[in-house]
Amino acid sequence: MLNWLRRDLGFQNLDILKQIRLPKDYGVRQFISTDEQVIFTIGRLPTEKLRDVCALLSETACRGSEILRLKVADVYLNQRYI
Repeated sequence: MLNWLRRDLGFQNLDILKQIRLPKDYGVRQFISTDEQVIFTIGRLPTEKLRDVCALLSETACRGSEILRLKVADVYLNQRYI
């Protein structure tokens, strides 16, 4: 397509990469919780259900919205996977 634009339509110096916006560099994470801090924080949550969801969040790479949409049929405790 780029060759067609250059050859047939006469477009010169097509730089399509100029239009791509690069993400900002947010730098290095300033604080990473230790396992003890995570366990302490989860233990202070008010309900068992909330503690379970947060424990799952801390142990998996799932997003919060993914965990909240899980059904019982999606979780295999014996095989230890979701």
